[in-house]
Amino acid sequence: MAFDERRNILMVAGVGNPKKSDAPPSLTFIDTSSGNVIGKIVLPGRTRWALYNADTDSFYVNIADPPSIVSVKADDLSKVSRTFDVPARGPHGLEQKMRKAAHYIAPVMRAS
Repeated sequence: MAFDERRNILMVAGVGNPKKSDAPPSLTFIDTSSGNVIGKIVLPGRTRWALYNADTDSFYVNIADPPSIVSVKADDLSKVSRTFDVPARGPHGLEQKMRKAAHYIAPVMRAS
């Protein structure tokens, strides 16, 4: 989950259920003032960590596979605005430098 306190928008990153075709990974946006769902975006893979960055006015969530981070502008909750490819499958950990538009990813590397 990630929260935009200026707009009172909560983003919930749902992992989905691979056994059910009607339950894909998704982002759901809730107006916490009214409790209403105000947006939903289906994603290409299972979600992991999420955050909101006030400097970029965007929500970010990493996707395990395909390995990526998606960005959604807080003023347009209808679509992914940008996708950042990650060079390793199963990115874990998403962090930001306070009050800056810098994000850090800690992918899990498995020995083969």
